[in-house]
Amino acid sequence: MKKLALSASMFSLLATTAIAGGIDRSGQWITPIFESGDVVTFSVGTVDPNVSGTLGTNDATTRYSPVSFSIKKALTDKVDVAVIVDQPFGADIRYTSGPFAGGFADVSSKAITFVGRYKFNNNWSVHAGARAQSLTGTITSTPGILNASGDYAWGALVGAAYERPEIAMRIALTYSTSISNKLDGTTNFVTPVTASHQTPESLNLEFQTGIAKDTLLFGSVRHVKWKGSSLDSTPVGGGASTNWVNFRDDSTSLTLGVGRKINDKLSLAMTLGYEAAGTRPGNTALSPTTGYKSIGLGASYNVNESLKVTGGVQYIKPGDQSVGPVNFSGDAVAFGVKVAYSF
Repeated sequence: MKKLALSASMFSLLATTAIAGGIDRSGQWITPIFESGDVVTFSVGTVDPNVSGTLGTNDATTRYSPVSFSIKKALTDKVDVAVIVDQPFGADIRYTSGPFAGGFADVSSKAITFVGRYKFNNNWSVHAGARAQSLTGTITSTPGILNASGDYAWGALVGAAYERPEIAMRIALTYSTSISNKLDGTTNFVTPVTASHQTPESLNLEFQTGIAKDTLLFGSVRHVKWKGSSLDSTPVGGGASTNWVNFRDDSTSLTLGVGRKINDKLSLAMTLGYEAAGTRPGNTALSPTTGYKSIGLGASYNVNESLKVTGGVQYIKPGDQSVGPVNFSGDAVAFGVKVAYSF
């Protein structure tokens, strides 16, 4: 039903662009598997944070532009499959002044998720799949300069959903395993090293329900086991390892939204987001904020029976954080556009 499409579009666009715990970016949501019929989607966004600190520390954050793609196919009345391509983790930090001048982080990731869904009936279904993920990046901090990249490593996901189509209700729970990436690179452009980083396991809860005619309540809870996740490197041939990033706290991100179908063409939505402040990461200035509050507005327009365009904007207020002698604060603005084509 078309009113369900509002939730899928708004949620996947607005719930995943905020500055979340650790270096979380996409949220690893598998929303496309719940789309009706056969659908191809493409999303692009831009997040422009502005985070400055005391002691002459100018804006230490840089703009980044997440991109995602998915294709979902209904094989039978009971079996659906989907492929989702996104950039689940990343960091873009550059200190040009203040006590951390010269500090730098440019970390990016790519992931391909393969997921299948089996519907027992109109109410219950299960889903499962595999995720391949790669990491690459450059970090400059007290230990020196690390340049490293790695091939794809694999993880898994599994979950279940309960639905009541007559009131547009869906509750979906998905568990994703951790993924251990092995990287090769150098420190200080000279010493060959091997590096490792284990992106954490997570639990995603997504829900939606009709609360009035043409009105939908939707939201999410994402819990990520960041505690103990670290990035370490070791010289090739042996030697002492170096810790570059060490995460101390798990994170829980919350999203709540209301969508309203205006007519057969246009739907509008508003979302609120929240993540409690923490100390992630605890031993580096490469994450100058912790937690966030956000508000988002979006619109979805059905161009025709096959083509739908969704756009959204978010204002994000990251939580303040103190790293050594510097106190950080700031905000961010995010924009996103998603195009979905049913075939």
